Amino acid sequence: MWIHDHKGVFTVKYAYKLNHDNSNGSNASFEWQRIWKLKAHERTKMLIWRIGANVLPTKERIAQRMSISDTSYSLCNAEPKSGAHLFFNCKVARAIWYGGSWCFKSDSISVQSNEDIVKLVLDPPCLGRLQNKAELKDHYSLIRGTTIEAIWNLRNRVLHNGEHINLDAAKRSSHSDPLQAETYAILWALKLAAEESFLRILVEGDAKICLDAIHGESSAP
Repeated sequence: MWIHDHKGVFTVKYAYKLNHDNSNGSNASFEWQRIWKLKAHERTKMLIWRIGANVLPTKERIAQRMSISDTSYSLCNAEPKSGAHLFFNCKVARAIWYGGSWCFKSDSISVQSNEDIVKLVLDPPCLGRLQNKAELKDHYSLIRGTTIEAIWNLRNRVLHNGEHINLDAAKRSSHSDPLQAETYAILWALKLAAEESFLRILVEGDAKICLDAIHGESSAP
């Protein structure tokens, strides 16, 4: 029996109203109804709403209700910082944003809270004086929302399914020999991993000599 309703019947609408009424007002500076009017999948809208209502089941939020030893972010292993770190400031998240069709640099804007995330989706910046602003705004909002959803889904696969993240990149090289070029690319990737203090990485390639050399199983020069 749902004690908050005089009929004892639970409904999503009443649960939303109860949560909204109990809100401390910190995220009341945007219109909640605008989320449901987004031209996006209902699943995406629900995720944006959960972010704005601060009910997303992140490790940090779960730790507020029960004892868990690991509260680090699943994608980058960093300790909890701001509410927006997972979606915008994490190294993996930044790569996903920049790898999109708009090459968006997520660290170039100030996104510090869940409220900022919702506002970025509802009122995407950089529209300027372009024509068809309304249509472009819908497109920007859709890209922002679906990218946030993609990052959340990736986080869940890494956390719950043990999936590893492939960071593929192209590195210009002056070497014409394929083996030398791949060796140079692997060396560059290892140096980058060391600079970023990555604790665990997986090197994949199709040059067996290079991979054997990493394992110390090759006498190749």
